[in-house]
Amino acid sequence: MNEGYEVNVAGPGRRSAADRGFTLVELLIVIVLLGIIAAVTVFAVRGVSDKGKVNVCLMDRRMLETAVESYLVEFPVAGMPTEIDLVVHGLLRGESANWDLDSSGNVTAQPGGPNDCIL
Repeated sequence: MNEGYEVNVAGPGRRSAADRGFTLVELLIVIVLLGIIAAVTVFAVRGVSDKGKVNVCLMDRRMLETAVESYLVEFPVAGMPTEIDLVVHGLLRGESANWDLDSSGNVTAQPGGPNDCIL
């Protein structure tokens, strides 16, 4: 006789077991777990940016040394280049912020420059 009709046995104003939401304890457990995952992630990636800065600085030095070698191959009689010569001839995009090129062709750390390079 009652085919096709659902009967709510919980009574009026009460929710059945299938309609309940999360309890406060369940929500707190999820929040704590998300906090633990976030903390682990932060500690795992914390040193990555520092390593990146050091690698950029070291690559800057290698690029400067390679540009000097390329300049000396292309212009052997011109003598030792300056950083501006390397930029003018298209071997560098700009002067280095971390390194200086002295008159003998040695690459040295720039005094007062950024301390990203730990050698």
